[in-house]
Amino acid sequence: MRPTLTRRFRRAFADGLFSELRDKLIDTTAWLAGFAYLILQSGFSLSRLIQGKAEAVAVAISVLSILTIYHAFGSARAVVKEIREENARLEGQHSELFSASGERIPIPVSSPYSYYRLKLYATAVCLTILMIAASCVAWQAIPIPEAPDLVVMVVNPTTPGLILFPVHATARDVRSDPVLWDLDREDKSIDSLYVSEAKYDWIRTDQRGGPSAMIDSRQLNSVVKEGHRIFGYITTACPDCEHIKLQWVYFVYGKGGWYSEIMTRISPDPKKISDAIPSMRQGNLDDYLKFIPDSARIPIRELR
Repeated sequence: MRPTLTRRFRRAFADGLFSELRDKLIDTTAWLAGFAYLILQSGFSLSRLIQGKAEAVAVAISVLSILTIYHAFGSARAVVKEIREENARLEGQHSELFSASGERIPIPVSSPYSYYRLKLYATAVCLTILMIAASCVAWQAIPIPEAPDLVVMVVNPTTPGLILFPVHATARDVRSDPVLWDLDREDKSIDSLYVSEAKYDWIRTDQRGGPSAMIDSRQLNSVVKEGHRIFGYITTACPDCEHIKLQWVYFVYGKGGWYSEIMTRISPDPKKISDAIPSMRQGNLDDYLKFIPDSARIPIRELR
């Protein structure tokens, strides 16, 4: 009894796995490529690699799907070739029947498989559709991590400092850079003050960064003195953060002030501010800052 097409297809599929050198190279390369993708996505971090279990499953299913599709069409081609060779051997062969009178009737021997090529490739196409669907489901099942965001606060009115609070997720490689000008410095320089950038490798959601001083201790009394008016802006960001945080800040050193978020998220031009410093010193400062409404100004308060 001849095996069915389905059985021959399954046997060819099993025989094709890691059978020839080409198949071994393709199968090995596919799995190595999937593993390399996971390594690159994790940034060569073992902890991130372990945390990305859902993505690892999706990559494994995708690799398995690609190899299944490859071997399915290879198996279909192999079985079609086998059946064609069998049919070629059957050409010219006849079976005999006997009539009621005892006369021999030759009947040509035909292939037992009808529409075998169509059926085999239809099987490969069905497997392709199933594997693509499985891959799509696996990738859609990966939870999308929520991007971290940062809450930036200016605290301590007499000696202002910055505090950073991450929300949604741990914020990594956080940088907060105040750019400030002393409107009352004695040398009348229009250069911004030297302020050390606040840097954090990471801040967890149950932690805070800071407070970090906004006025460098080396410039206290030598440049910045009590009663001096300080104006500028703060840029805070991290690579994975949802947005860059920008804020205007104004305070009188030793007394207090306010800060306000820049809603446009367009960073101010420090050169334009430096050029405007002489006019801000001579004129009414409130006229220059009227573009920031009182309702948007958050008072600098003591840290509690």
